[in-house]
Amino acid sequence: MKLLTHILYKVNPIEIIGNSDIYINQIQFDSRKVNENDVFIAINGTQLDGHQFINTCIKSGAKVIVCEHLPEQLTNGITYIKVTNSSFALGQMASNYFNQPST
Repeated sequence: MKLLTHILYKVNPIEIIGNSDIYINQIQFDSRKVNENDVFIAINGTQLDGHQFINTCIKSGAKVIVCEHLPEQLTNGITYIKVTNSSFALGQMASNYFNQPST
């Protein structure tokens, strides 16, 4: 498990709602793979928009949601991180999670 604050290094969030001093299990961008204490990064793809699956991911146990636009209704106990570009955030967070393997 990794501390969320540490994997947010160089992500430059626009807004953080909730606690960023929590431990997370894994980083996921596929809503079908989300488990307890995971971070779900909502990415707007060519055919689907990951933002559609935020509530499903919360029900699957995600504790952190990274998104380009916040849902209309926020869930208590969930940390929301608003970013300019979810794809960039995914790359940076994954690099931080795995201790910057390309450096």
